[in-house]
Amino acid sequence: MKRSLPFRTIVISLVGLIVLLVVADITLSKLALRKLKSVFEQAGITVRTVNVDLVTRSVSLKGFEWRTEEKTDSLTEGNRPKAFSKVQISIETIRASWINVLALVRNKEVNIGSLTLAEGKIVADRRLPDKTKNNNSPSTEESPQTRHLPFNHLSIGTLSIKNVELIVRQDTITEHRASVDLTLHNAILAEPDRLDDVNAYTLDDFDIAVKAYKMTAQRSMYTLDVKAIAFNSKSKELTLESIALIPRYGKYKFSRRLGKQFDRFVLRVPKVELTGLDISKIRDSIITASSLKIKNADLYVFRDKRLPFIKHNDTPLPVELIRKLRFGFALDSLLLVDTKIKYEEFPEKGFQTGYILFDNLQANVAKVTNRDFYPGHKQSVLHVTSRVMQNGTIKVDFTLPYDKAQVYNAKGRISNLRLETLNPMLESLAFVKVESGRLNALDFDFSYDNVASRGNLLVNYENLKIAGLTKDKQAKENDVKSFALNLFVKKDKGKEVPVEKRSGKIYYERDQRRAVFNVWVKSLFSGVKSSVVDPPSERKPQTRKEKRDSIRHLRKENREKKKKERQEEKNEKRTEKSDSVNVITSRI
Repeated sequence: MKRSLPFRTIVISLVGLIVLLVVADITLSKLALRKLKSVFEQAGITVRTVNVDLVTRSVSLKGFEWRTEEKTDSLTEGNRPKAFSKVQISIETIRASWINVLALVRNKEVNIGSLTLAEGKIVADRRLPDKTKNNNSPSTEESPQTRHLPFNHLSIGTLSIKNVELIVRQDTITEHRASVDLTLHNAILAEPDRLDDVNAYTLDDFDIAVKAYKMTAQRSMYTLDVKAIAFNSKSKELTLESIALIPRYGKYKFSRRLGKQFDRFVLRVPKVELTGLDISKIRDSIITASSLKIKNADLYVFRDKRLPFIKHNDTPLPVELIRKLRFGFALDSLLLVDTKIKYEEFPEKGFQTGYILFDNLQANVAKVTNRDFYPGHKQSVLHVTSRVMQNGTIKVDFTLPYDKAQVYNAKGRISNLRLETLNPMLESLAFVKVESGRLNALDFDFSYDNVASRGNLLVNYENLKIAGLTKDKQAKENDVKSFALNLFVKKDKGKEVPVEKRSGKIYYERDQRRAVFNVWVKSLFSGVKSSVVDPPSERKPQTRKEKRDSIRHLRKENREKKKKERQEEKNEKRTEKSDSVNVITSRI
């Protein structure tokens, strides 16, 4: 029969074991702490306080700082000096828990259960080389060698970065700034020598939130602000809030700095939502997503045509353009909701700007891709509806062909448009003014490719009256020009007018240097011109007396119109004077 140990003996043994563990913990902790400090000194790292706990196998650092100046490449590339970057990392709190000490000692493998970095700043300052340096002089710097890190494997169960500010500078000037929160799960680097290679890492999932991102790159003509960016790899949802793309220069100074015509954009987007975003194939440069939704976007575009149009390369049509991207993508659906677009232009031979406005714009397109990710899908159709100058409606279907022929099509209708609302564009660009008129419907259907557009157009309008303007800063009505315009343009072309007299032919030879928008506008204009302006063979010939009588009648109408306007102005002044007298009398 075995004798049981006395209770006192058990208690003394346990206490002794605990004391032994505490002493061992303190002793080994001091040794580990001494070793860590030695490693930090060799690496140029400064730390305010270091705590090592062998029970939880954790290391806690306070006031971590590391600065390094590292060449991105050899000092010269050929005969050109290379830039180099300086990195500064300052983290207030770093805690690594559940470190596998045995694997570290035996196999030089770094396995960390949890690593947290909180409250800090990471600054990367890219320095450009001194231009005064003799580029032909041979480099004295050695080419960079492969890094040999002091471990064979790195794995982190959970990596958390909390409220760390990222700053990227160019020659000490901040170009990118943001605050980042990041959580990674099961991050593994199996080949430490490939530390700088993204493809060397494996990862289960991650969650990232970027706040207050701001781009102010020196070479950019714009600044970019994004209030918040969030992405979760599990839910596959990416959201961006309060996007603002703002030019660094005013609308006239912008193009003058470039020395040529160039579209200047101002873009504001409250929110962008991307769902079903799959980045599992990003190593193969492939990104797929279910839907992209952009709501309440506001885009303003300005072009100063008084500057020379200088462009030596061609602008591809949409499908060819997206196929030139270095990465492949597939988007099941794209949706624009309540978008506003305003285009303003200063004409080449004008005195003031003109503009056109599209608002309440809705657009959607399915299966957009720049590779063959949708087998058997030969084209996508972009459906667009919008108001024009806040009254008329435009509905258009644009095809995006994926076959080799690359023949595009645009088919749609503009309806219920009060034509005088187009005067902000017509008066400054064409020196004409619509005094009255209503476009009941304008139906168009044309195809286009890199060379030209061809199609048909049918109009239905009524009570059209156009006045010609003088080409002056203070443009006035030109009687002769008005007479000529109304002579060639019929007042009415409604349903009672035969179809053949309301139809027009669309034909425009594309300027391949310009974007697809130029094709759309010029194609429509060619069709309207051939439909609205009667050909010479259909115009009724007039005698000299009829022409004089027409001009005389037109001048009489203009005089009566101006007389009426002056009388209305006098009546308004009398009313204002009477109101002023009444106010003064009441005060007395």
